[in-house]
Amino acid sequence: AVADELSCEGSEERVITLADIPELRRQISENLYPVTLPESFSLADIFQACRALLCGEERYVAGKTYGFLSAPYAVSAPTSLSADDIRASAKAIPAYDFLPERISVGGVEVGPADWLRAALAVLDGEERAHLIPAEALPSLDALPRLKGLSFKGTWRHSDSFEDKYLSDRLRLQFWTMRFRRGYSRFV
Repeated sequence: AVADELSCEGSEERVITLADIPELRRQISENLYPVTLPESFSLADIFQACRALLCGEERYVAGKTYGFLSAPYAVSAPTSLSADDIRASAKAIPAYDFLPERISVGGVEVGPADWLRAALAVLDGEERAHLIPAEALPSLDALPRLKGLSFKGTWRHSDSFEDKYLSDRLRLQFWTMRFRRGYSRFV
């Protein structure tokens, strides 16, 4: 079952350093999805690691993460951002808080997935990040029960419960989910 593959066991630190960036970037560029090798990281873990590394920290220890409160934005046209603007934007992103739905980078609004891709490019040595329109959320095809989930009319809730927000908010938390290290069913 999918729930069995969600990872929350173990007490060893899950650390991201600059040396990990090229591999994380490769995996994220192929598929916006939680990473399971070389370690298990959620997209929120990688996002917060990029923020920390761009702010000058030498390492990021993955911990508690918080997803989105509403649907994230994404660029709708090709966009180019300078490394200096991306570094400056990292300082405005709060650590250990809800993920922002929009981020201002040098006066340009980008979404968190856009920013993640740009931050990985800068941390990988590029002086400009070139963004193309792409999905802001991972595909839920591998999690069909979550994809079609609705709590409206279920035994847990009153007949008047409309589920206008709860199921959608749960899907928005996919950025905070991670899978067992080495698990490849979803990749």
